[in-house]
Amino acid sequence: MSDTTISPQIGVLKEKSLHSGIKDWYAQEGDLFEVPYEGYVIDIIRDSKLIEIQTGNFGSIKNKLNSLSKSNQIELIYPIIENKWIIRLDETGVEISKRKSPKRGKIEDIFSQLIFIPEVIIKPEIQLHVLILDVNEFWKNDGKGSWRRKKWSKVDQKIIRVTNSIFFTTIDDYQNLIAKGIPKKFTSSDLALNNDISKKQAQKMCYALRKMNLIKNTGKSGRSYIYEISNLQDH
Repeated sequence: MSDTTISPQIGVLKEKSLHSGIKDWYAQEGDLFEVPYEGYVIDIIRDSKLIEIQTGNFGSIKNKLNSLSKSNQIELIYPIIENKWIIRLDETGVEISKRKSPKRGKIEDIFSQLIFIPEVIIKPEIQLHVLILDVNEFWKNDGKGSWRRKKWSKVDQKIIRVTNSIFFTTIDDYQNLIAKGIPKKFTSSDLALNNDISKKQAQKMCYALRKMNLIKNTGKSGRSYIYEISNLQDH
């Protein structure tokens, strides 16, 4: 997918470019789009599979996934932004600067969302599909944004390219995110060091995996919980 630009008319849209860009990238001939189904609107229906693209909080679709998975196979697509270029626009929408953000997304970032639906995502009827992306993110100098951005507003994100596509369909797929070399019994600090992630990310990872019954709490060391990976026969 080639680099993209933004027009002066783009602002806060009902369907952001990131969502629609993922839909366009993933679409196949014969797909049905934005289909009313069992009281919900489904992004894509492909044969008998329901495909949902979620770029926001998983908590907002928990009930939808729970309800639809009772009688349907669901593929949940979520993007993680690995590389991001910030493009600043003036009040008229003209580009005035472009820089690469120092922040880089990692696959473990998915646990910032899985903490909201750990018991749901582990259902065999639900397949998680993570896309690793490079994007352009557009900021507009409208005085309405966060003070951290000095009142610049984020108005849109557009895909530059999809660099990886990762499916989670089995217990192993989730457990294998714990990098090799972790001690048999470990804390969130051990996980942070082993996976080269922040302590906060590791805590979210431990929380979600424990709720998914993929790791288990075996005690405490000081103020830290001790975990070990659950055996497959435990399920």
